[in-house]
Amino acid sequence: MNSGRFLTSNSKVKGILLSVISLLLSLVLIVFVSYSWFCYRDTGQLSTSALTIDADSGLSLNFGDDYSGKLDINNHINVNDFKLSEASSVDGRNIYFPTTGTGTNTGTNDMIFREGTANDVNTRYLSLDFSLRAAAGEADVFLDAGKTYAVLTSGVTANSIRMAFNFNDGTAPIVVSPGLLLQYERTSNAISYISTQGRANCVTQTSQSIYNYIRGNGVLCHLDVGEVKNVTLTVWLEGTDEEFSDMYANNNFNINVKFTSTWDNVIEYRFVDDTAQTDQNSPPVNWLTADNAKILIYDKTNKLYYPMTQSASYSADHTWIAYVPEAVSDFQFNRYDPLDQTICWNYWTPDMTNIESRKTSDLANRTYYATHGSTNTNDTKGPCVGYWKNDGYPEVTVYFTNNKAWSGNIYIYYYDSIYKTNNKLVGWHGDNMSYAGTNTYGESYYGFTIPRDSKFIISCNDKQTVDINLSDYYGTIGSNNKLGIYLSDAMDGSGHYYVTPWVEQPQ
Repeated sequence: MNSGRFLTSNSKVKGILLSVISLLLSLVLIVFVSYSWFCYRDTGQLSTSALTIDADSGLSLNFGDDYSGKLDINNHINVNDFKLSEASSVDGRNIYFPTTGTGTNTGTNDMIFREGTANDVNTRYLSLDFSLRAAAGEADVFLDAGKTYAVLTSGVTANSIRMAFNFNDGTAPIVVSPGLLLQYERTSNAISYISTQGRANCVTQTSQSIYNYIRGNGVLCHLDVGEVKNVTLTVWLEGTDEEFSDMYANNNFNINVKFTSTWDNVIEYRFVDDTAQTDQNSPPVNWLTADNAKILIYDKTNKLYYPMTQSASYSADHTWIAYVPEAVSDFQFNRYDPLDQTICWNYWTPDMTNIESRKTSDLANRTYYATHGSTNTNDTKGPCVGYWKNDGYPEVTVYFTNNKAWSGNIYIYYYDSIYKTNNKLVGWHGDNMSYAGTNTYGESYYGFTIPRDSKFIISCNDKQTVDINLSDYYGTIGSNNKLGIYLSDAMDGSGHYYVTPWVEQPQ
């Protein structure tokens, strides 16, 4: 139903994708010792038979007998097996359905339409009236991007789904396409009204990415203290979208919608893209340059993406920010290159391991730094190799006692599994350890501070220790993050010395 002709339907598309658009009904929000409520309440527009939630939750929900899907209520609305019909609307207020022709084989100007009626509501498209309330304190309301998307079972993104939020306060409607991951808007020639003969009059409809309304990007709406905002949510299948296929229509969708608020239990993550060097002496080369690429945090457990946005001082500090649920523990940084409007994910490091080893349970500062790595972007689908570290994770000062009277400079070469794989930029023997003093036996000892998740080797000329993993000594390292070691008499098969921790760790 666009002004030209629709795309022909793809015979390879066998089914319909799940449209998972999730709506949080109610959540208890804890700020210090006070409670703030962000509530959902159905207005009862669809009422003939009622389902009432426990009053303590502040929720009630009513749906009619003609509702075509199954309603599952837990902590969100989940509409399963809902059939969406081919339709068109500018903002979800007026919906139009074709009576002759279909979008995939007929031009919009050649089709006849009718306006939607009450019989179409929640049978051919979804419409819910509800209210949002901030009972204790102001609240900004956002979409939960990780729970708002629409894809086909074949893996193809269903960009022709539309969701509209219409507010009762005169605010302009917000239309989003949950299939858009990082394409910030999408346009189509949607139907504004029809003539008495059913001919379409079209205007340009712009639908936004859901990522425009996540925390850190933009606010869906704001609630003052005690304010109740009535909202109508409409979900339909936009036939004028260039990617519309009649194979989408009348197939089953699962539809969810989820909101988050200012007070949700999330943590601010920062990624500083400032020091990706190709060799030791080169200047910093940013992982993201002028190619409009984006950084995302990928929750590997739940398979969700959280896009990062540039800080207000990005030109000076190259910092990206995202707000991620506190429960997320296994994640990685991905880079998205929107070349040719395609989605290509580049791993910041290949086969990144669980990040849990890089942070502690009481870590308050979730700031990560890019440090070294390749910035080759000739193949946008290939991995961007790199190394990054956590600024909030404590470093350890290693003190080495030269109890074998090694003669010469004492070096420490430190790395981790990723760092070593990609070659540490400081070559062998590593960094000079600094003289720190002499013990009661007249033996000199040397110090150097390294990341807590490091492995390291201490050497002097042709003598060296075995590879030492700091994690093997976490129980020995004191609260001051210092570790003292000396050479054992035992050596491995290559003549490399094992080490033993000091009886009393340095203070």
